[in-house]
Amino acid sequence: MSRSPYFEQYRLSGKPHRRKWRFYIYAVFILLIGAAVIAAVWFVVYGEFWKVKNITVLGIKLADEASVISAGSAYIHSHGFPFNVLGQDNILFWIAAGKIRLDTVTEVSDASIKTKFDSRTVQITVNERSLKAAACSSSELSECYALDENGKVFARIPWIEGSIIPRFERESGEVVAEGARYFRNPEYFKNVLGTIKIMSSHGFTPANIIIREDNLEEWEASLDSGVIFYFSLNFIPDDFNDVLGSISRRIDTSNLSYFDFRVQNRVYYK
Repeated sequence: MSRSPYFEQYRLSGKPHRRKWRFYIYAVFILLIGAAVIAAVWFVVYGEFWKVKNITVLGIKLADEASVISAGSAYIHSHGFPFNVLGQDNILFWIAAGKIRLDTVTEVSDASIKTKFDSRTVQITVNERSLKAAACSSSELSECYALDENGKVFARIPWIEGSIIPRFERESGEVVAEGARYFRNPEYFKNVLGTIKIMSSHGFTPANIIIREDNLEEWEASLDSGVIFYFSLNFIPDDFNDVLGSISRRIDTSNLSYFDFRVQNRVYYK
C-alpha cells in the first residue's frame, strides 16, 4: 500500500522540529546544572555557613599566638590539602589537617589541628620545647638563648643567674642563631648535661660552663670555689659517679686548682 505524498511531507517536516526541541531541552538542562554548580561553589566559598567563627591556640607560653596560626595556615598551603585554596577563614581549609610542623615558630616542637565542624571552630594544640640549658655571650648585658632537650636554640630569654639551669658560654663569644643547634654533634649536648647532672648530685654544681673551640672538642666547668673541671665533649667519664663520690669523701678540693677528665679512664688534678 503506497503512502500519501502529504504524509511523507508531514513526516519529513516533523524531524527538524523534534531536533530543535531536544536541543533546547539539553541546553536548558546544561544551564541548570551549571547554575547549580556555580551556586554550590559560591555557597562553599562565600557562604556564612562555612565561615570559621574562632581559632584558639592551646599550650603556648613562649610562642606568639598569631605566629602559630600563621605558621599553621602556611603549612596547609604548602602541603596541598584538598581545600587549601579556600583560605583560612573557611572551615574546610582546616578540616583535613591533623599533626603539623611549625618550622618558623622555633618555640614549638610539634602541633596538631582539630576542627569542630558543628561550631565552626579550629583548635591548634602545640607542645613547646622545654628549657634544658641557656646559651649566653660573656656580657651580662646580652640576652641568652634557650636550648631544648636536643640542644636546639628556640627562644631568646633574659640573662640567667644561678645553678638550676646550666648556662653555656662559648670561648669564642659566638652566639648561635635561633633554630640552629648549639653543638654540631647532638651527642655533645647529651654528654655535657649528663656530666653536669652527676656533678650536681655530689655537690659540685658548676657556676660557669665554657665551651671551647670546636676543633678542641672540650669544655670546662668552674665552681664558685674556683676549682675548674675539664672534660671532653665526646664522652661522660667512665665511672664518673663513683669517682666524684670518692673525691668528695677523700680530697679537700678547696686547695685544688683543677680536675682534668679529658682522657678516658684517667683523672688528673692539681
